[in-house]
Amino acid sequence: PQAPVALTDGPAASGLSLGQLFNAQTLKFSQSYEASYSSGLGGNVGLGVYTASLRWQPSARLAGRVDLSAAHSPFGDAGVQSALGFDGSGDTRVFLRNAELAYRPTDNAVLHLSVRQSPYGTYAAPYGYGGYGYGAYGGYGQTSFGLGVGDTDDLFFRDGQ
Repeated sequence: PQAPVALTDGPAASGLSLGQLFNAQTLKFSQSYEASYSSGLGGNVGLGVYTASLRWQPSARLAGRVDLSAAHSPFGDAGVQSALGFDGSGDTRVFLRNAELAYRPTDNAVLHLSVRQSPYGTYAAPYGYGGYGYGAYGGYGQTSFGLGVGDTDDLFFRDGQ
């Protein structure tokens, strides 16, 4: 026999429901596109990064964010594109740009955990995250983990709730 499943916030619901955790008040979605062009002694390169961001704040004390990005280099010298990890102008790299979770146990304290990835490593600042947390390097990418103090004001978008 199948077990009944209820995803409503009706009077029969007890405790915390999915509707209370994930709804139009607790979630915010945004997207952006960054384009840049660089030219120097090593050649030139054009870079584009599309980012989809989902912010989540189910309560006044807990908030999170996930940023998923797709980077591409539509034009540029093959050597520079290769140094950035692209196989040519049609190559796209999808990566987890940022994932973070913050908890405010009191008004004056915040526990903040974040994971950041860059397909370029520290080579192509500002896309690289050199010097942030503990870095694990592999291939053309970099992943950083951080726990500590940081600016979390953009995470807590539901003030007073």
